Amino acid sequence: MKHLLILGGSLMFLGAASLCAQTVNFTDNFNPPSSLWSNSSGNWTATGGDYAPQVPNNNPLTMTLLPYDLTSYTLTVTVNALGDSGIYVRTNATGTQYVALIIGGYGYGQGARNYYSGNSIYWADSSNPTENANVVNGIFTPGGTYTVTVKAVGNTFSAYINGSATAITSFTDAVAGADGRVGLYTNQPNTATGSGSGPPTTYSAFSLQGTTVPTVPVSQPYYFSQLVFGGGWQTTLTYVNYSPSTVTCITSFYFDTGASLLVPFGSGTNSTRTDILQPGQSIHDQTVANLNPPYTEGWGQATCNGLVQASLLYRLYNSSGVAVGEASVNAETAPTTKFATFAQTATGVAYANPSTTQSAVVTFTVFNTAGAQLGSTNISLGPLAHSSANLGPLLGLPSFTGFVEITSTTPIISLSLNAEVFPVFSSLPPGDLPSATALVP
Repeated sequence: MKHLLILGGSLMFLGAASLCAQTVNFTDNFNPPSSLWSNSSGNWTATGGDYAPQVPNNNPLTMTLLPYDLTSYTLTVTVNALGDSGIYVRTNATGTQYVALIIGGYGYGQGARNYYSGNSIYWADSSNPTENANVVNGIFTPGGTYTVTVKAVGNTFSAYINGSATAITSFTDAVAGADGRVGLYTNQPNTATGSGSGPPTTYSAFSLQGTTVPTVPVSQPYYFSQLVFGGGWQTTLTYVNYSPSTVTCITSFYFDTGASLLVPFGSGTNSTRTDILQPGQSIHDQTVANLNPPYTEGWGQATCNGLVQASLLYRLYNSSGVAVGEASVNAETAPTTKFATFAQTATGVAYANPSTTQSAVVTFTVFNTAGAQLGSTNISLGPLAHSSANLGPLLGLPSFTGFVEITSTTPIISLSLNAEVFPVFSSLPPGDLPSATALVP
C-alpha cells in the first residue's frame, strides 16, 4: 500500500532564458571607502572622505576599480589638489587594456612644471600609451578642486568640468570595446623617481549610474519526487528567497503517467504555478484537498531564475482532521543514475523521470545489515512518469533492515522516507550519488 510521501520536484527550462541587464547606482563618500574598490595597486586609503593611493605612480599605474561590467554610464567625482591623476573610463578586469581620462598630467606628479603640466585634460589608451589624444590645455589650475563628470555611450566617452553641460573633450576608441569597468588613477606626487612634488591628489564624492552588460539569469532546477494530497494527506510547497534580487519560480505538476496534474493549493488549483518572490520574501502554501479518500499522488518540476531554498512538507491527518505526522525534505537539484540510503520494510521511496523523451529502467536492490543481497527488481519508467512504493511489498520481503541501492539507465530523481513506527515518519538523508560511483555488486 502506498502511504508515504516524499520530497522531490524538478525544474525544467520552459523556454529560452532572456538577457537581463542591471542598473547600477553606486555612491561613495570614502568615509570609509566601499569594500567594492579593488585597490589593485598603489595601496589606496581614505582619510576624512578623501581617497588616494599612498604610493602614486605611473609605472606601474596606480589603479583601483569597481566590479561592474558597464556599457553606458555617467560617473562624477571631485578631484582635490588636482595635479596628475585620472579616471579609468573603460578597462578589463586586470587593467591591462584600458582607456583613461588624464586630468592635469604631463608629468606634473613627477615634478615637471612646463607649460602644459598640471593644467591639461586628455585621453590615454593602453593600445598606444605614448599618444595623448584630444588634448585641451589650460583648463585647470594645479592644486585646485574640480568636479569631473564622464559620460560613456558604448565606446565613446565625454568629459565635463564643474557641472558644465558642454563636454570639454570627447574620445571614441575602437579598441576599448562596448563594455568594461571604471576606476581611479593617481600619479601625484610620484616620489619614486625622487623628483615628484606637490600635494597629493585625492578623490571625494564619487557617484556612478549606469547599465551592466546583459547576462542570462541563473536557471536553477529543484526536484520534488513526490506530491500527495487527499486521503489524509496535505502537501506544502515552500520557497525562500534569501537573495537581494527578485526570483521567479515556475513549477509544474504531473500524474504518475506524466500527464498534467491539477494541485489544489491555497493560492489556487493549477497544474502550473508562477511564484514571484521579492528579496527576502517566502511562500509556504499548503494544499487544501478533501482529507477523505481517495488520495492523489504525482510529482513536480520547476525552474527558478535565481537561487532559493526549496522544500516540501508532507503532513498526515487522522479522521478527525488532527495532524499525526509530518516530514520536511529539501529539494534535489540534479537527477542522477545512482542512489543509496538506509532502508527497512516500511521505507517509502518515490522516483520520477524528468526526461521528456527517454524512458528509464530503474533497479531496486536491497541488502541486509551484513551486506548480503536480499532481492532486486526492475521498474520501467516512461518520460515524465513517476511512482512510489514501500520497499518490503515492492520486493516481496516480509521483513528486513539494511539499505537499498537504486540505479537507473537514465538520470532520475528519488528520495525516501523512514516509517519504522508509522504514522510517525521522517525524511532520510539524501541518497543521490554521482553516476560514476562504484556500488556493491
